[in-house]
Amino acid sequence: MKLHALALCLLGAVACAGPALANDKHHDRDRVSNSYAVEERMYFIGNLYPDLPPLDEVASKVSMIVASQEQEVAELTAYRPVAQTAGFENIVTVYDAMITDHDRLVDYGSQWLVHYGYSVPARPTVTVAVSTAPTETLDHVIAMHQDAFNSCLEKRHGERSSTVRGMLLWQAATANRHISWLRVTDHDIDLGRKTVSGRLRAAMNTDLTTDRLVAEITTEDQAIFGVIQQPQVIEQVVEVPVTVEKIVTVERIVEKPVDRIVERVVEKPVYVDRIVEKPVYINRGASRVAGRRSTYRRPAK
Repeated sequence: MKLHALALCLLGAVACAGPALANDKHHDRDRVSNSYAVEERMYFIGNLYPDLPPLDEVASKVSMIVASQEQEVAELTAYRPVAQTAGFENIVTVYDAMITDHDRLVDYGSQWLVHYGYSVPARPTVTVAVSTAPTETLDHVIAMHQDAFNSCLEKRHGERSSTVRGMLLWQAATANRHISWLRVTDHDIDLGRKTVSGRLRAAMNTDLTTDRLVAEITTEDQAIFGVIQQPQVIEQVVEVPVTVEKIVTVERIVEKPVDRIVERVVEKPVYVDRIVEKPVYINRGASRVAGRRSTYRRPAK
């Protein structure tokens, strides 16, 4: 009886939990779906970063950038056969490099749109009249890139999305680089060139600016403009008098007083012992003469 009651309880629990598990699975499917993930992400972003623009607004701007790049690629692709038929190798080379640059930006924007569940704009189709001259297409492409450059810089002001600002700067830098290529190509065509000149290769590949390339550019310019005769410079030798300053050194001799040694003969008194005979006077009354005792002797007769 107890086992039967336990079995009934288990069956009731399974019966009640069945719809709940089904609802959980459905909830998981909604979470896995792209729309739910986007809504949940925008909910957290809106609370944490209230200054960020909505994702739909960012996606709309990214889609517009991708569409503009697709339009440029379509036009360049249509203009390329016209230039190739006319034999303009330089225009074809520039258009091919420009298509590669624009496709790179299109790929980045398309991956961003696909990642967040938005559709990618389709590439349009452009038809060109057979009578269109290659130079006309070149002028149109230059004007188109100038407008794109100014428009990108204008749209960047006040843009809150870092993704859109980065793509606009990318687009403006690409347009500016392409304008420099197109202007060099237009200048070469004015000079009658249809091949890729050394100056155009130097503009398209800055790493190739070597002494050999500079010499090639000089040779090409000389072939068109000729060798410019340099004016003869007559060298004239002019003798400039040089003033020589004589420096006279005056030596001043100062005589120092010197004590002169003068030999003088000084006569000094010399004392000489002499025997002087003096007359002696005898005083008869005295017994001593001149302090000495003397004896008087009478001379002999």
